[in-house]
Amino acid sequence: MTGADLSSLGPERLVAVDGVPDMAALAGFACLRLGEQEYLVLDATADQLPALPAALAIDVGDAWEGWSLPGPGATAVLARACPLDLSTFVQGAATRTAMAGIAVLLRRTGLEGWELRVERSYAAWFEAWLRQV
Repeated sequence: MTGADLSSLGPERLVAVDGVPDMAALAGFACLRLGEQEYLVLDATADQLPALPAALAIDVGDAWEGWSLPGPGATAVLARACPLDLSTFVQGAATRTAMAGIAVLLRRTGLEGWELRVERSYAAWFEAWLRQV
């Protein structure tokens, strides 16, 4: 991969939230909306979240592997691998997309910064593929 540095996000604390939670209760957390009733809370564990009576919160950090793709050139590198129009993403925006034939969770972290996450079972293969892009 030229023009960008790919580094592991390290052990992650992630919580999947299914249902319709009171978003005010999650205001202090980085929370990504992935679907109509599907959210991913970053840097938290389920026991750290307030009670969510209309939703189910499950720790999923062990299920995902993630990388940071920061700095100048990161968006250009990612554009070679991703079918989405990355210029439409504002900081903090996240979505699922397909890359290399697998589902990837993609989040914009800055003007030229991105995070990518895949299911742990695909991690080694995906990282090797991404480094060849």
